[in-house]
Amino acid sequence: MQVTSSLGDAVTLETSPLSGDASLHLASVATEVGVPVPDDGVLQVRGGDTLKVQYIDDNTQAGQKDVARDKTVKVVSTGSATFTLGTFEGRAAAAFINQPLSVLVTDADRDTGDEADTLNVRVISRYKTEDEGLDDPIFRQPYVLPNGAPEVQPHSSNPRALGVYHPGQKRWMVFYHPGDLNDAWKDGASGFDRRVVKASYDTGINIIYHAFTQYLRLTKKDRK
Repeated sequence: MQVTSSLGDAVTLETSPLSGDASLHLASVATEVGVPVPDDGVLQVRGGDTLKVQYIDDNTQAGQKDVARDKTVKVVSTGSATFTLGTFEGRAAAAFINQPLSVLVTDADRDTGDEADTLNVRVISRYKTEDEGLDDPIFRQPYVLPNGAPEVQPHSSNPRALGVYHPGQKRWMVFYHPGDLNDAWKDGASGFDRRVVKASYDTGINIIYHAFTQYLRLTKKDRK
């Protein structure tokens, strides 16, 4: 049996009879995307190729001898995409804010020539960053912060706290304060006003309270 590709590669195979049915024979061949390499036992292909399987039927049901049989099939590939480290060698376990992240796409259907291929990839965030409204529970439980998180050593022109919200679970996944709350927690409070110090402590307690209460709420069904 011979298998040929429209790219120009060809492999000759020996078939094995399927146990219990001498009329059925099986054979297999490895394939890979690339330029044909003669006599390497691997069928090199690229996206969109057509493969042809040919063999000689030495005795047909009608009594004919040495009848050529063939079947064609198109090369297709399942595409996959993943986030990787900068070396493209390892899968990225997480996307860290302000750190570069590489995207690796594998899809033989798009590899149709020897030249470098181009591909447009659209990356969509499942969550969006939002201003945390002053009526949000994270500013009201257990301590009420009518003005939100206090301004402590702001790092940007926007002093408001931001966060990443999970709408399905109705909880904050990330709380970002554009400053240094911990400066107000230090001995001597870094010279901040008492009202700022208290608001800083209350904000920290509210964040911890939110994290624990939401964890307990979401895992309640799993606890005995």
